[in-house]
Amino acid sequence: MFGGMDERSVFHNDLWLLQPDYEYNRDQIAVLDCEFMGRSRLGLTLHKINDYSGVPPCPRSNFQMTNLLSNGDQLLVIYGGRNDAIFA
Repeated sequence: MFGGMDERSVFHNDLWLLQPDYEYNRDQIAVLDCEFMGRSRLGLTLHKINDYSGVPPCPRSNFQMTNLLSNGDQLLVIYGGRNDAIFA
């Protein structure tokens, strides 16, 4: 997850990784009998990513993002979006 706008209308450009807890979720979800429909939560872990390379984009919301592989490198490309504080 990248950036966005918080409840005070402040834009951010931080980067987070949301990882499902597959073992916990497997035990919680019984796909064959649809018991998972009534469950209100699944196991997820959120990690802030601080060890990236390159220059991060300016803070924004309402953007598009994609993950690309290029010559063995994994690239996160963020484009478009809105930040009224910068482009007002």
